Amino acid sequence: MISYKYGLWVKGCYTDTQRGPASYMETIYTMFATKRMMMTRVKHLLVAVLVVLVWPPVVLGDSIAPPYSYTEPTPNGEYIFVMISPLSAERDAGSWIEDKAKEIQVIRSAYTESGLYRNDGSKNPLWTVGWYAYNVEPLSDGIHLVRPGPWASSPKTEAVAFFSRGILLKSYTVSDIVSRPQLMPHSVSHFTWSSSEQLLDEAKQYEIRTLHEEYYLFDVTTGDIVKESRAPRTIVDSVNAYRAPRWLILAGLAVLCLLAGSIYIYMDSQKKDNCRTRRSSGRRQAAPLSFSVRERI
Repeated sequence: MISYKYGLWVKGCYTDTQRGPASYMETIYTMFATKRMMMTRVKHLLVAVLVVLVWPPVVLGDSIAPPYSYTEPTPNGEYIFVMISPLSAERDAGSWIEDKAKEIQVIRSAYTESGLYRNDGSKNPLWTVGWYAYNVEPLSDGIHLVRPGPWASSPKTEAVAFFSRGILLKSYTVSDIVSRPQLMPHSVSHFTWSSSEQLLDEAKQYEIRTLHEEYYLFDVTTGDIVKESRAPRTIVDSVNAYRAPRWLILAGLAVLCLLAGSIYIYMDSQKKDNCRTRRSSGRRQAAPLSFSVRERI
């Protein structure tokens, strides 16, 4: 039985293979193509990281959903609060999928003002409001209402507000509730500060827990704080020490990518040095970027 063994010298490096002559060009092409592909991927990765660092709002931007009409019944089901979007009826329904759009169309055709109604099909409001909120908590007494704040974009954003027959009693900002808002988890333009919020309908109270383990209990009828518990600042700092700013995280990723690219380039240069060492030690060699074939029986 005759066997063939071919010796290849690529860039002066000797390589043995059991593959036939027809595969030589494919072997050499694969070696060089793989190297070019890896270098191209490293370059593309570095460019992507730089884009994220230079234009973070473009890559990681966030936005709030458009206002929409909805209803919120009281816990006992006797009343229903209707919130009408400030958008036109067409735009109000047009921003949502079919089922949600039909629900909005029904609300817009039945009600014209935001306020509290009896939950018996009545179209005459007991009292109305002139503002919009994405969430409300009407009480069963038909008088009081809690308005949780929107997605916070600054410490001055409203955290919670209390109303009686549509008239504001008292409101609080995020900075009134949270010791250090800057340590809360942030997106590009907003941050989250609340861990949980709950309406205690029978007691006419409202409680809030923050991500810093701060606790507040409000009297809904007055808006006053009846009980509060704040974590010491040293504890707050230690709990939130891992929440590094987003730019610092991105900078760390960029450094890791640069390090990975440097390691790859270093390893590639070491391979070239090994080839040169083999040539200098008297191994057979050929001109750069060339190969030769030797047949053995």
